[in-house]
Amino acid sequence: MSESIIQPIAQEDLPLVFTSEILRDNAITDRCVRKWQSVGAFPGPDGKLNGRNFWRRSTYRNWQANVIAGRHQGVRANARPQS
Repeated sequence: MSESIIQPIAQEDLPLVFTSEILRDNAITDRCVRKWQSVGAFPGPDGKLNGRNFWRRSTYRNWQANVIAGRHQGVRANARPQS
């Protein structure tokens, strides 16, 4: 059985971002997130915690910056970076 190496999470990536926060922040559905992932317009999760997908805060902020900069065609540009 192979072991997976878990990368440490940097302080600036906390708190982790879960699907529910992404859905709420962007007024989208889980289905929309999966569709965006299938076309490469949204990153896959950085991991799972208790069966829930999570993203590092830096991953989510990078995605938001790309949307605002217009680098993802067909993705709603109402995502705003968290303060």
